[in-house]
Amino acid sequence: MTLTIEAPAKINLHLQVGKLRSDGYHDLLSLMHLVDLSDRVSLRTEGKRGTVELEGDFDCLKKDNLLYKAASAYLRERQKRIPNAPPAPGLTISCLKRIPAGGGLGGGSSDAAALLKLLERFFGAFPERGGLDEIALSLGSDVPFFLHTGAEIAQGRGEVLEPVEPLPAYPLVLVFPSWRISTPDAYAAIDRFRLEKADHPRFLSPGQLREAYRRPVAQWPFFNDFTSPVLLQFPESRDLLLRLQDQEALYSQMSGSGSTFFGLFGEEKTALWAFERLKSMGYRCHLGKMLARPYDPVYNGR
Repeated sequence: MTLTIEAPAKINLHLQVGKLRSDGYHDLLSLMHLVDLSDRVSLRTEGKRGTVELEGDFDCLKKDNLLYKAASAYLRERQKRIPNAPPAPGLTISCLKRIPAGGGLGGGSSDAAALLKLLERFFGAFPERGGLDEIALSLGSDVPFFLHTGAEIAQGRGEVLEPVEPLPAYPLVLVFPSWRISTPDAYAAIDRFRLEKADHPRFLSPGQLREAYRRPVAQWPFFNDFTSPVLLQFPESRDLLLRLQDQEALYSQMSGSGSTFFGLFGEEKTALWAFERLKSMGYRCHLGKMLARPYDPVYNGR
């Protein structure tokens, strides 16, 4: 049996980074929204009972792969919650990657959440509610977001989620620069930037964020605290952001800790024009749209 699902990317419309906490995390206030760029995750029953195998072009060891961790965590939780459950069959997981790794689009987290949905479809829901959310949070702060609706406000270290009304299917352009920045390095850059520049962080309260989200896109006061340090480290990113604005984007910003930039547009023809212009300048791009909800749990089964 094979089950397959699309795992959509996200963009951060707003990303506010607070002080470093005693647990090593930063407090966050973020507004995340799904977009139509997606990976494709498949699960099939194959191999020795209780084993998990991976197929795909991955840049890390199996034990460090988030898909492997998600499957292993799910099977452990299944055994704990359903002690008399029959042994799990051998599982083989494959992933067709379309979301660039290290781009601030949550591809690994979305893949893990998609796999949890496939495992629930295959094995059935746990007797108690909330099991998938607990597993998702244990895998990473972004993973729970991908289990649910298309747009949410995230607080805490990203695990406190509040659904908001998704946007209409605005056309968008994603631009993938050639450089990368790791998430730990990005947080270190923020802390260093604030110390060296004696910078006072900008601030929106959750209530202000909700109110601003209801405004027309061109009037959003949103920002991404990672952007300024990244613009200093990679000066070419400043040109990219300006080019998106020059192409009549209603709103443009960097997603997550980088390196993907995006622009939202009012019309498909304007987005297409921007897409073609940016491609002609040598940028790798995706022309797509905002996504109101995750894809249906099963893409196909046989």
